[in-house]
Amino acid sequence: MDKKKEIAKYILKLLQEERLEKDIAVNILKKLKDEREDIAIIGMGCKFAQINNHEEFWNSLVNEESVISEFPLSRRKDTDKYLNVPEDEIQNKYFKGGFIEEVDKFDYEVFGIKEEEAKYIAPEQKIFLEIARDALEDAGYLGENLKNSNVGVYVGSDNTSRQISSYLALMSDRGFKALMGNWISCLAGRVSQAFDLKGPTFVVDNACCSAITAIHLACRALQNKECDMVLAGAINLFTVPLNYLQGGIFENLALKDFTTRVFDKEPGGLYMSEGAGAVLLKPLSKAIEDRDNIYAVIKGSAINNSGTEGVLEEIMPRVVCDVLDRGMSEAKISAETIEYFEAHGDADILSDALEIESLTSAFSNYTNRKQFCAIGSLNTNIGYVAPAFGVAALIKIALALNKKIMPSTIGFQQPNSNVNFSRSAFYICDKTKKWERKEEHPRRGGLYTLGHGGGNSVVILEEAPLKENRTHEEKDKQIFTISARTKKSLINHMILLLEHFKSKDDLNYKDICYTMNVGRGDYQERIAILVDDLDDLIEKIENLTKKSLIIDDLDGVFYKTIDTKLPMNEQRKLKADGDKIIKKIIENEWEEEGLRHLCQLYVDGGSIDWDKLYKDKNRYRCSLPTYSFDRTRSWFM
Repeated sequence: MDKKKEIAKYILKLLQEERLEKDIAVNILKKLKDEREDIAIIGMGCKFAQINNHEEFWNSLVNEESVISEFPLSRRKDTDKYLNVPEDEIQNKYFKGGFIEEVDKFDYEVFGIKEEEAKYIAPEQKIFLEIARDALEDAGYLGENLKNSNVGVYVGSDNTSRQISSYLALMSDRGFKALMGNWISCLAGRVSQAFDLKGPTFVVDNACCSAITAIHLACRALQNKECDMVLAGAINLFTVPLNYLQGGIFENLALKDFTTRVFDKEPGGLYMSEGAGAVLLKPLSKAIEDRDNIYAVIKGSAINNSGTEGVLEEIMPRVVCDVLDRGMSEAKISAETIEYFEAHGDADILSDALEIESLTSAFSNYTNRKQFCAIGSLNTNIGYVAPAFGVAALIKIALALNKKIMPSTIGFQQPNSNVNFSRSAFYICDKTKKWERKEEHPRRGGLYTLGHGGGNSVVILEEAPLKENRTHEEKDKQIFTISARTKKSLINHMILLLEHFKSKDDLNYKDICYTMNVGRGDYQERIAILVDDLDDLIEKIENLTKKSLIIDDLDGVFYKTIDTKLPMNEQRKLKADGDKIIKKIIENEWEEEGLRHLCQLYVDGGSIDWDKLYKDKNRYRCSLPTYSFDRTRSWFM
């Protein structure tokens, strides 16, 4: 039973027995009802310029890299023809920024989409489908258990930029297929359809606050028990990134070079960029109970609007104080315990000064301490991904908490002359450094975003609770499975797994096998491996990749390409056979012959109820490299 329900039941019992006064009981029950549960981040996926997943994102941050460039030639082949200008002037028509490569490619078959339909689907919908899948798979929840589940999908998007630069606008054929492929609501609905998710599904447009608004609403949905998990995120994509910024509504963003310096004396300006991120969220108590991989914990969040206090796109100190106050009140923590803060960071002299002034004012309501909180902005690394900024910042802080490192804000040289950091709570995080833990409290971080339209949003995070120590577990044989739609994807995925296994020193081979078995999809290319430990697993995967999946002399390795359209009666038989084998394995304590039979059954096309096999086993889901898509060109021309 839920702990709150247990307490409430006990309070009611005391009241009935007249051992507790009514007023006291009512106050306790009211507090129990009002208290919101913390939310765990258990999975993540992201894609930015030159970055394909959260591990690459993290490496780019700690290596202090910038991804800003000219619009790539590889994408101009699909856009140059629409500009109707001389060839020597075309490059000047595009703005500089961070651009995702190969937006014209998509692995439509792995999502059950037909080729003819896929080419009409907007690139941002395809990309978000991929990172949504990455987040679900990263959490270890991409299997049969996900189908027909009460999982919500909340996606942030800036629909104005799509009006300026849209996939649909390039099409001469704007019939039903084209309209459905570009329908904005399908950005979220397509994810629910792809994975058979039955929770609430919608798209949020709150300008640059879109991502955090979506995440805030997702947390509320979980706390109100409207769904069991929520996939929340956002995407920003410019199908045709025309240089409408020059002299236009964003003329203050005009740049001198490729360097963004936030909070600097010479900020340089802000680059508009493409990016997408998604996180899988779950109530913390349930995530702990289910032994999920928890990156970080959302302690509190808040959103508000400036109303009539100022112009739409400006930071208003009093309103920022209000939203930060509400976020910290929900988190029930002291401002002094927040050691890193991710700022909006416009890279503009006046805007940066106003943001620091606003945040300083908010923190001063709680503490007089100075320069105890590092502040930074990922705009210096990946550019400004607008509606997706909030989820990118959330992933950055969650990874920083998880890895116990504060990434630097690159490019910083001299402080903005309009900012007196010595009188504020903040100092610039200009060097990547180890995040030391203070004994009296866990590591904590926060983020703030501002949206055109007056929106403000805040999230307060904390490091994940410690897992139990299981270093003295006895070794025994385990089954490792991996599956893909094509041989190319299968081999590429195994190569990524090998790199991961060799680069980490805290892996548990039993958790790896458990995660791959219960949390991944099953396709026609199937491998099952009987392993003794991690070294054995690495050796067998290496042999498989070197021999291009030939298994003749590999003991304990099973591989087959199956027919995915097996007759229903054959599917039922394989399922029944699997249940019988699992029953025998459990009764004989993982008897090896039974495990070999189960491996063979899996590669023959059987649907294995892995949860039965792991019942009462102490297993944790762990973060592993996700599916390697076999993308092909998927464009309307």
